[in-house]
Amino acid sequence: MGNVYIISGSDDFSRKKRARELALQLGGSDPDDPGVEIISADSDTVKPEQLAVPFVESVQTPPFLSPRKLVWLKNFPDLELLSKSGPGEMILTTLCAPLPDEVDIILDGPGLDLRKSYAKALKSSGVKIEMFQTPQSGDKNYAESRRQTLESLLASSGKHLDNQAMQYLLETVGGSSANLANEVEKLILYTGDAPLITLADCEAITSRTPEAVGWEFTSAVTEGQASRALKLLDLLFTKDSDIIPLLASLSNEYQRYSKLIPAMRELGVTHATPRSFDNLPADVKSRFPDNPLLKCHPFRAYKMCEAAQKLGGHKIAEKLAAIRNASCAAVSGSGDARILIEQLILKLCRN
Repeated sequence: MGNVYIISGSDDFSRKKRARELALQLGGSDPDDPGVEIISADSDTVKPEQLAVPFVESVQTPPFLSPRKLVWLKNFPDLELLSKSGPGEMILTTLCAPLPDEVDIILDGPGLDLRKSYAKALKSSGVKIEMFQTPQSGDKNYAESRRQTLESLLASSGKHLDNQAMQYLLETVGGSSANLANEVEKLILYTGDAPLITLADCEAITSRTPEAVGWEFTSAVTEGQASRALKLLDLLFTKDSDIIPLLASLSNEYQRYSKLIPAMRELGVTHATPRSFDNLPADVKSRFPDNPLLKCHPFRAYKMCEAAQKLGGHKIAEKLAAIRNASCAAVSGSGDARILIEQLILKLCRN
């Protein structure tokens, strides 16, 4: 009996990439292969009812000039339509029915809800379902899933990211797999034959988005690099800029530091080392799912704890008080905003 594959989820890039890979695996690399029939729903003018009949007819038509046949219903607009009567029900019935041995089906598109009865019907019929969801920064395994995506994108190049480069990309590119793939491709070309991609490479060639510059700015301040922080300020600050978002990002970073020592104790880490967070026991992770250190890349967790240990609670409180005072001055309009933020940077960068 032939197989049905459904590729869905909110991560459009990963979903489409997987569907293409599967189509090549099942149908070969020749787009003109008589054993491959693609029914595309890419156009906004194509309605589900216009897809259902050609899809069903294609599945029911035996292979011609080929021992096997692949029918790919490509980029279906919303798989929730399978739960509706009419065209959606027609497609669902075809997917759940036994297929001839020589026919395979791929259906890809967003919107599949595994909790609904139509999805359960698909699974009970033996349909193979793969889901690719866009990770959210608050997810428990966010950093790990993004790390795996980066390593997968780099696998064919033979290159690796050093720890700081990995963390830079995780925090500045965000959850978009498409953006990650674009930045990785640029880095592969930029670094040539070098086997290792460094933080300097990332800062030199990746897109200077506000998130990237903001990450560099807060890192420079918390690491006491006043000169670097002031240079980055030129990219973040214009004459009419509001400094409140910058002050908020600095405040958030130091508040995060203030929670790290208790978070370390909770995980049984007395003194952070480069390997402290690599192989924590599974029972520790399950007992403390909301621990902020478990939501970071292990190297990032180590670097943050290292900085928090150097600062100590008293210095963190002093720096938060300085940011609070600067915020009050900015809101009251007393003084030039640029001078205010520059003075704060110098104060925060002092040990």
